[in-house]
Amino acid sequence: MTDYDLTLVTPKYPPHSGGAARYYGLLTTELSDRDRIDQITVLTSPHESAPLVERRDEAAVYRILPRSGSGSRVQRTILFLLRQILLVVAISLLCLVRDDHVIQIHSTVAFVGRIGFNHVLDRMFQGLSSVSGSKFVLDIRDQHTIPTSVNGFDAIICASESICNEFNRVNRTSDVTVVHLRVPVDIDAIRGHDKDRRIAEAVPDRYICFVGDISAAKGTKQVVEAAAGIDAPPVVLVGDPVDETGRKLVSSLPEHVSHLGVLSHDEALQVIDGATMLVLPSESEGFPRVILEAIALGTPVVVSATVPELVDAAGVRNLDSRSVAAIRNALQTEISDEQQSYQIHQHDVGHVCTDLIAFHRSLLG
Repeated sequence: MTDYDLTLVTPKYPPHSGGAARYYGLLTTELSDRDRIDQITVLTSPHESAPLVERRDEAAVYRILPRSGSGSRVQRTILFLLRQILLVVAISLLCLVRDDHVIQIHSTVAFVGRIGFNHVLDRMFQGLSSVSGSKFVLDIRDQHTIPTSVNGFDAIICASESICNEFNRVNRTSDVTVVHLRVPVDIDAIRGHDKDRRIAEAVPDRYICFVGDISAAKGTKQVVEAAAGIDAPPVVLVGDPVDETGRKLVSSLPEHVSHLGVLSHDEALQVIDGATMLVLPSESEGFPRVILEAIALGTPVVVSATVPELVDAAGVRNLDSRSVAAIRNALQTEISDEQQSYQIHQHDVGHVCTDLIAFHRSLLG
């Protein structure tokens, strides 16, 4: 088999923080060492500390897709249109100069705020695929970004069984290829994370932690309220507020809660490692990376989003609801470790990338 070229389109890429940045950064680092891939190109948004164009982990990174930002409606509209034009132009040029070519696109890139799936972009990809022979893959990381129909994509990657099931439910007549590709993690790096004295001094001896966007969708407020007035350890929040609910919460935190803000990956792992419990009562998730990190570190987990793979897993409690009462009950009840241990080795980045390359090759024929 001949080598092939891979283009990854993601809203964030290192040095950005967050799930998408870590996911695609990890993939690129591992895939760059594989013989089957000739060239890797990353299209992503700018970062103030990184050049617009650079070689990173043997990949060509183009930070040319402007983010909408928080300006006026006119400014956001202009930035959105510019983003779409630059994306289509960049992918068109890559399709013209490359033969065996796979374009894997993070699902949030193909969504437009409250409007939903970008069908105009979808049709453009359909035309590019038919003209160039390039294969387009939609990489769905969250149930909120499941499209009701797809025409421009040759295949769908789902981060969890629940996303696969939901996609198949809403696209019953679609014949597009759908695969479940596990969320990759570097298990050795997680367990060997660096420890920082500053973080150790910033947290109590015993504490519950929340790691992620501080927002209504993530249920951060419920965690804080659930821990109030009961014999539970204090709460440590890691992350930035991203909506009005989150901003109000961090502006007037009660005494039993501390907010560390955004931390480096190693610092966040140190917080998770030292916690008595990680609580993530999200409204919706694919397969939360932070949950995998907690499992790898042996930290008990409380999660509200339905993740079929974690049902009955040792050290994990799936909440029946996101209510304060349900979370409070979980905080006061010991999480059983008598169930079957979750096989986290399935998520090893090496195994995942082997499966990803085989999938890409099957698309190219």
